[in-house]
Amino acid sequence: MLTDAIDDAADIDGETLLARYRERLWTIVDQEGVDEVAAETGIDRARLRGLSDTDPSLTVTEAASILAVVDETRDAETIRLEARDHLLLGMSSAVVDVDALASHLPGDYGPRDYQQMIEGGMSMPLGTYAQVYRYVESESPY
Repeated sequence: MLTDAIDDAADIDGETLLARYRERLWTIVDQEGVDEVAAETGIDRARLRGLSDTDPSLTVTEAASILAVVDETRDAETIRLEARDHLLLGMSSAVVDVDALASHLPGDYGPRDYQQMIEGGMSMPLGTYAQVYRYVESESPY
């Protein structure tokens, strides 16, 4: 999900993309059970239930841990690293740097913040990931 290509990402806004991510995560939580997912991921039950209410407070790391609950081949850390690598490769292809992210995306993040989030030194909210992914896709020549 976080590492899959989204065909229309350049044509939708970041909120719509975030809603798709939350919907997929909620589907996993709903199918596996809130208690089971909470036990496996360490994420508070109330925050997991918030996915059904469009609560955007999850991080990429937490989203990866939820995805890992049903992924038989990858653990949460692998999913998180693949999501990061996916952004870095997309940024390279689109010739987008952290300065461009800071100047084109909403929010109070500066270039250094984006660099730290993408490199894994700072936690990245899932909503920020959706915004970055959408922007990178919109700038991609492919």
